[in-house]
Amino acid sequence: MIDRANQEQRLDGGAEGGTRFLLIGGTVIDLTRNLVLRDGDVHRVEPRVMEVLAYLARAGGRIVSRQELMAKVWGVHVVDEAVQRAISLLRTALGCDGRTAPIVETVRGQGYRLTIPPAALAGPDVREPSPRWKSGLSLLAAFAAGIFVALAVFWLTQSPAPAPEAPAASSDRTPATAPPAPR
Repeated sequence: MIDRANQEQRLDGGAEGGTRFLLIGGTVIDLTRNLVLRDGDVHRVEPRVMEVLAYLARAGGRIVSRQELMAKVWGVHVVDEAVQRAISLLRTALGCDGRTAPIVETVRGQGYRLTIPPAALAGPDVREPSPRWKSGLSLLAAFAAGIFVALAVFWLTQSPAPAPEAPAASSDRTPATAPPAPR
């Protein structure tokens, strides 16, 4: 079990600039891309909503007042509805539907807190493919190019099909270009 100070340090990332991925329950959070990956679905979240989640995660289960969220996340005085809206959108993204225990709990008259302790995840930087993926991708591209070239050569070397011949003119008919015979 990780103590609260150690957990906050892990979530802040210390000198490394912070954590990119969080795991809350079975939900993976990508803090830099504002994505919530839940039940096989990807949900995009507004940047301010993700900042609220990150701040609550750093609080380590401590109740965070509405005023503290306004000061630390918005930095200016905002109306209470902005905080309520962010919390509502956050709950929706995390799959809180009112039938299950909330992940973001409202403590009446005090503020909000996460009921499930978040864990920092080490994940690969998905912006940069791994060398193995790069080599597989280049192999696939080379294979596709080879197929394309083979099909192009095959198509270009095929002789065109002979044009259908016109039916032969019968001898009892006069050619279409000859003037009609006098009667």
